[in-house]
Amino acid sequence: MHLYLIEHGEAVAEDLDPQRSLTEKGKSDIEKTAKFLEKISAKTDEIWYSSKLRSKQTAEIIKKRVRYNSVKEKNFLNPNDPIGEAVKALNRSDEDIIIIGHLPFLQKLLSYLLTGEEKKELVKFVNGSVLFLELGQFGWQMEWLVSPSVIK
Repeated sequence: MHLYLIEHGEAVAEDLDPQRSLTEKGKSDIEKTAKFLEKISAKTDEIWYSSKLRSKQTAEIIKKRVRYNSVKEKNFLNPNDPIGEAVKALNRSDEDIIIIGHLPFLQKLLSYLLTGEEKKELVKFVNGSVLFLELGQFGWQMEWLVSPSVIK
């Protein structure tokens, strides 16, 4: 099983746009990330995104370049949601999944999958970054992390 964790692109400040849609930079960064995923022939069974507009917009850009079977909005991927529902859903699945989400949620989920504790900050996510994990014989292993700033 493969798992991609993608932090949504940069969003407009809440006082300017309560929906927090992606900025032009956010869209550009996600397009870079999507092109990178396309270049490495990334494929997934499902793309999950949160109910937040910035997450949905990120999913729309990603799905144009990644082979997938379904795209689903999940009500347990919001920034401050507990990770329990996501962990249960991952444990019930044997499919490759892209999760498009937010901080601190992604940080807590990654920490829990790798260490069993959700309080460790193991990597520095940035808007538009993608982290790849693989479920192996001994549990989840982080393989790589790429941010838009290093993608050509």
